[in-house]
Amino acid sequence: WEGEIDQVIAQCLRVHVSTVERTRARYVEGGIELAVQDRPHPPKQRKLDGQQEAFLIATACSNAPEGRNRWTVSPT
Repeated sequence: WEGEIDQVIAQCLRVHVSTVERTRARYVEGGIELAVQDRPHPPKQRKLDGQQEAFLIATACSNAPEGRNRWTVSPT
């Protein structure tokens, strides 16, 4: 039965079993505070500058092209 409980937890929470295993290991290491605390992530480089982001938002909030019900990224 070893490992089955982690699999059940993962399935119920819709996460991977390795996520449950890592969380359990952090709990054993440092208690509940460490287990629920998200580790720091390095900053990610922005893909769009402010002007590009504003244009994208304005476009997405505008009416869809003629003949379309909504905006899509599909080429069809």
